[in-house]
Amino acid sequence: MENWEIAARLEKIARLLALQGGNEYKIKSYQQAARLVSHLEVDVKKLVEQNKLKQLRGIGKALSVKIEEMVQEGESAYLKELQRKVPAGLLSLFTIPGVGNKTASLLVSYLQPNGLNDVLQAAREGRIREIPGLGPSLENRMVKTLEGKTHLRGTFHQGTALPVAHLLSQGLLQGPEVRRVFIAGDLRRGVEAVGEVVLVVDTSTNSADLAASLRNINCVQEVLPVTENEFLVNTDFGIPVKVHLATGKEVIPELWYKTGAPEHIKKVTAIVPSVESNFQAKEEDIYSSLGLEYVVPELREGKGEVEAAREHKLPTLVEPTDIQGDLHLHSNWSDGHSTVEDMAQEAMSMGYRYIAITDHSQSLKVAGGLTPEQILKQVEEIKELQHKLKNLDILMGIEVEILADGSLDLPDEVLSQLDLVIASIHSGFRQEQSQLTARMEAAISHPLVNVIGHPTGRIIGQREGYAVDLPRVFRAAAEYGTALEINSAPDRLDLSSEHILEAKEYGVLFSLGTDAHGIRNLKDMSFGVTTARRGWLTAEEIINTRSLEELRKILMKQGGQT
Repeated sequence: MENWEIAARLEKIARLLALQGGNEYKIKSYQQAARLVSHLEVDVKKLVEQNKLKQLRGIGKALSVKIEEMVQEGESAYLKELQRKVPAGLLSLFTIPGVGNKTASLLVSYLQPNGLNDVLQAAREGRIREIPGLGPSLENRMVKTLEGKTHLRGTFHQGTALPVAHLLSQGLLQGPEVRRVFIAGDLRRGVEAVGEVVLVVDTSTNSADLAASLRNINCVQEVLPVTENEFLVNTDFGIPVKVHLATGKEVIPELWYKTGAPEHIKKVTAIVPSVESNFQAKEEDIYSSLGLEYVVPELREGKGEVEAAREHKLPTLVEPTDIQGDLHLHSNWSDGHSTVEDMAQEAMSMGYRYIAITDHSQSLKVAGGLTPEQILKQVEEIKELQHKLKNLDILMGIEVEILADGSLDLPDEVLSQLDLVIASIHSGFRQEQSQLTARMEAAISHPLVNVIGHPTGRIIGQREGYAVDLPRVFRAAAEYGTALEINSAPDRLDLSSEHILEAKEYGVLFSLGTDAHGIRNLKDMSFGVTTARRGWLTAEEIINTRSLEELRKILMKQGGQT
């Protein structure tokens, strides 16, 4: 069992506990364990074999026993027990806007539903608003969402949803008469968090045989028919999967319909009602037959891309191959799991020209933050390592803490000796918006700060972003030439594509970094690139698409680094 599978099951346990009104601390511990496991560099299986699982911060005896069972048995008796107590489908409550752990618990406690249909019926009858703490606005959202009139809220980040999609795709391809399986829906567009996985299957087999193939996939719990050519699949991971059957000339139109956001589909079909009549061999032909420039999946949101395509004014979006290096990496000097050299070797294998090692600074003691003395020792280590490397440059950096008063927790005489300074907030989230914004503005205006790390602080599915005035942040970043990070960790993706679009209008520069704590996480750069593309970014707007010489010029803002 891979780390992501364990993490997904832990997250599912947390949500099932929430539905049963479980202890809030216990729920949070499972969510935190899920995040820890998903970011681990080493395989959990190895930790279990070496009896080192309990050495991980946040993994106590009870959690370690359950994780060990998952590794050794390939399943969890505790998860199965919880699933027996919760009617099928109720996990989808979390995809309704405004429904979190506490609200979901209240709904189940008061309604005692046997499934989602009972919840929908209660909402239609006006019984939701009678539950203490809830109200008519939530009730109305529930009706619209459960009736399919509004979009499911995304609660599963791409780091979970994509592996599930690939796992089911591979399983389907083993079945009879299945030629191709396409990922569609929000996931194909790269939406940061999705409510479901959507698959389009190119097959000539009948629905009964395909359903049988689905049931043979290990992680599948149940396959429910929705229509003659559509199934809802519930898996061990808690994320709903919609499977659509198509064949022959239906496949490409079906993929197109099931990929675009409703507003995009509406705008294109306003030009011609049916794309089938314009069918060729691929999606590009759908657009060209309508006189439109091809719109890549990431832009199919109905936010001006159809109008731009009509005028052939779509931007040339950043590509994965444009990225020259990763500017946010942690090593085992702080809370990373790999050495600087290991990170460098992995970066070279990915074709990067440079990386930046940016371990935490001294205030973040929980993450092993470095003191000024330790930083200078690390600088010497990196200089020695640099002599051994011919095809990669290592920038010496730090992720410095922005303190409550807006100052940085390292002196300028230390920061001035580094190539790259990322400034981030990791505490004091509950300050007033004016205080949080002032903290960030102070860091942005500091001549030695190059990048603001994960600017909103959100963690998808666990923590909303803190209350910072983003327009003020965007204006300051543009004024002082400080880049804003697109943190590529799949459970962060911060800035989001919506915020990128807004910041872009101010003329902000962006930096892509994985926030990797081990060599495995360097691959997360793909999630950040997708998010940047959704934000309409070109390579020119991202600092680490530049050559090292060009990057160094950008980093010398206001006469800072030399």
